Amino acid sequence: MNTAYNLDTIIKVDESLCISCGNCIRTCPGALITKGDCTPVPTEDSWKLCIDCGHCVAVCPTGAMQHRLMGPEDCEPLDNRLLPTWDEARQFLVSRRSVRVYVNKPVEKEKILQCLEVARMAPNGGNRQIVRWVVISEPAKVRKIAEMSIDWMKSVKESNPALYAEAKLELFTSAWDAGNDQMSRGAPCFIQAWAPSSRISAKRARRRSASRWATTSSSSKTGASPQAWVSSRAWVSSKAISRAFCSPVEQSAAGMSLAR
Repeated sequence: MNTAYNLDTIIKVDESLCISCGNCIRTCPGALITKGDCTPVPTEDSWKLCIDCGHCVAVCPTGAMQHRLMGPEDCEPLDNRLLPTWDEARQFLVSRRSVRVYVNKPVEKEKILQCLEVARMAPNGGNRQIVRWVVISEPAKVRKIAEMSIDWMKSVKESNPALYAEAKLELFTSAWDAGNDQMSRGAPCFIQAWAPSSRISAKRARRRSASRWATTSSSSKTGASPQAWVSSRAWVSSKAISRAFCSPVEQSAAGMSLAR
């Protein structure tokens, strides 16, 4: 059992293991840990201000640090032998390309879970881990999602012809009508990340109207291009997907936390 969850302070230090290296003090982004008489101690206002990033635990070389949400046992050991060289890291990054051709073969559930397990390690504000995932692994349902997106694009043609033309949505709708799926492109699996609005701490930015986007140049200093706006809206929402394709059990599973 992780004993870190039982703390009534943000940190607890094992005096028998602490070597007073000061790593935890230097790495705390909020300067909420200071030097005590024998071991590091939290500052007076640390409970309210700590963002639970866990850096203090991760950098402790002896496993002496316990945080209110995690302990040394929660930090996965890193094998320095597996760290890529500069050439390997560069090759990996510059070789990245968008995949638009897929093998007609299902993706194993185990592989999907492995990818999501790694994806959740991406930085997130305050380490809140609020991201959830909707996974659709049936090709027929993936194509249905693409069809829903095409229907939305066609509605834009009627409601906002300027946006439809500016974003070149005709490329997708005409291809679809000709029997060529330029949306899902035969992908065997669809994964969408989402987060509950109730957990978003920052105020929503006021969204520009479609007509405003249609008249804004892509090189304008006032915001992103119309294509960028369309890209964020072209795929239907996760709630719509969940309602349309997931059983109640699947909907519950789709909302499960993958907290670190």
